Amino acid sequence: MTAPTFPIPPYPQHRPVRPIPPSIKVRYNRPMTVCIAAVCSDGSGKPCIVLCSDTRLDLGDIGSTSTAIKLDVLGHGWCVQMAGGWSNVCHWKDHLKRRVQTAKEANLEQISRCLKESAEYFSKSAFCESDTTYELLLSGFPVGNPVILSASLRPSTNGGHSLSTAMSGTFACIGSGNLVASTLLSARECHSSMSIEYVSYLVYEAKRISEKTGAVGNMTVLMLHSQGAEETPDRAQVGCLSKDGEAHLEAAFRGIWKVPFVTFPDFPAEFFTNPTEIQRLQSTIADPSRQQPSPESPAKSDES
Repeated sequence: MTAPTFPIPPYPQHRPVRPIPPSIKVRYNRPMTVCIAAVCSDGSGKPCIVLCSDTRLDLGDIGSTSTAIKLDVLGHGWCVQMAGGWSNVCHWKDHLKRRVQTAKEANLEQISRCLKESAEYFSKSAFCESDTTYELLLSGFPVGNPVILSASLRPSTNGGHSLSTAMSGTFACIGSGNLVASTLLSARECHSSMSIEYVSYLVYEAKRISEKTGAVGNMTVLMLHSQGAEETPDRAQVGCLSKDGEAHLEAAFRGIWKVPFVTFPDFPAEFFTNPTEIQRLQSTIADPSRQQPSPESPAKSDES
């Protein structure tokens, strides 16, 4: 006895499955930094330096974090802030830190020498990428005078990197939010004779406004760098702004920027004009009151 057979129903023919090609568009990390240093004066007239930066690191497709502290102590009373490729610029900072801490003194000339030598070492290492800019912002009190020293290691046209430095006695900024922060501090006329409270707000305001560029994190670290520890090779006198202090600055910021600063009345009709009434643009060289001769009647010559 044989088993019964059943007709096999026709199954639909499916198209062969094609694998999805891998994505070749990779989002790499991009600069997400603003670092600010501004000189001010405390209640007794002694100079101080307000330091401020964001905490955001963008790691491309891997993600991002807002837990980075972009400030470190070099030693001998000097501090440094960093901008650029994070892992790589930290390598430059670490080499500079070793040179500063092993130096017998930390005057401005010695710090400049350490900065130049560390930049030469870093630019020749494998950590220095050929198409990336690295920046450091140093602050200290050589001979009791506040000094802000900014260093930028940029790719040069003939290959490698070139180092440029600038010294300031008022304020300086580095990072992707540098332009906005510097412009706002210049517009506010920030200078070294202002009080700690006022300069702290101006620096906080500049950092908050630089967030509008989209390349600055929304979390803020603000510190006060003062004189002291110049004789110790691995320390500096630094105080961090508390949460209550940051809330106080944020309230002042919102009271200025989040409300209309003036109420304009309604514009009357005469404030605008018809475009047809706009006069034809005239040359600034020719005299508009003098009538030019037409081609049909050429001007008479004064020569006889």
